[in-house]
Amino acid sequence: MNMKQLKNKVIHLLFVAVIVIFISSTHANAISLGTAPGAMYIGELERGRQYSVDFYLLTNSDKDLLVTLSYNEAKKSMFEKNQTGRYTFIPAEASEEDMSSWISFLRKTLVVSPNNVFPVRFPDGSMVNANERATIIINVPNDAEPGYHAFEVVLSPKFRNARKGTGVSTIGVTRPIFIFKVPGNAVRSGTIDGIAGAREGDKARIDVLFRNTGTVTVTARVTSLKIYNETGYYVETLKSGAVKVPPKSTSILKVYWIDKDKNRQKKIKVEATVDYLTGEVTKEAMVTIPKLTVTEKKVTTKYVFPWWILIIILGMIILYFYWRR
Repeated sequence: MNMKQLKNKVIHLLFVAVIVIFISSTHANAISLGTAPGAMYIGELERGRQYSVDFYLLTNSDKDLLVTLSYNEAKKSMFEKNQTGRYTFIPAEASEEDMSSWISFLRKTLVVSPNNVFPVRFPDGSMVNANERATIIINVPNDAEPGYHAFEVVLSPKFRNARKGTGVSTIGVTRPIFIFKVPGNAVRSGTIDGIAGAREGDKARIDVLFRNTGTVTVTARVTSLKIYNETGYYVETLKSGAVKVPPKSTSILKVYWIDKDKNRQKKIKVEATVDYLTGEVTKEAMVTIPKLTVTEKKVTTKYVFPWWILIIILGMIILYFYWRR
């Protein structure tokens, strides 16, 4: 095959590829499933009471959608700044306690149909054409923490009467956010009560004891644990996973370190910084890391019943009755 033939073949393949992409795209549908409002401040809710909140589903689909609703906690990005626009949310006055048992739905599964269109007017005067109404039931417990609470509603759609070979449909879904406030003084604060060293196999473990001194649940993590060796030289910086800490309680934030010299006990300096989204605390300490100890396996002898003794006894009994005859 000469260069001209090779060039013609490449052009032909590219042409075929473009045709295939074009045909495929004509069978693809971009479908959206949205909500109105997209974010809602419900207001102040009293403890021990039940509330119902309506929101609306909107779609551009030409087929019925079967939509399942479920609870999800709010994104941690909400704690990055105050929100006073579409809704009100002050991170420094917010609780992160689990609300999954508080939230339910009047109907967990809904049919969102393009044939069901009705106008909805909101208190601010805005208006939308909705396809379905959803209702959230909020049961605020008597021991609910004070402050702002936020959660999302997850929409899981699928076609009600899906048929094979009808092309590809991409459904873009939004997650509405709901915020409310429980009366009381919400305080987010904490301290590091101590730092200790331990060992788990080949890894050294450094435990940072974080105490929640506030009035609401916070998510705490060690964002920086600087390790210095016995001579004071910096070694590395480590992090921990996130832990939810209820008010007036202490949790252990575990940080793991791959200690290269594991066969020797050592005393190191650590500087731990714990972040709880709306603030952070730092503490230095000298920590002893124990050496790796190899435990000897105990040799246990399995007990075996002496069946030969039983055989001898049975034999003697048989002989006794034989000679008695």
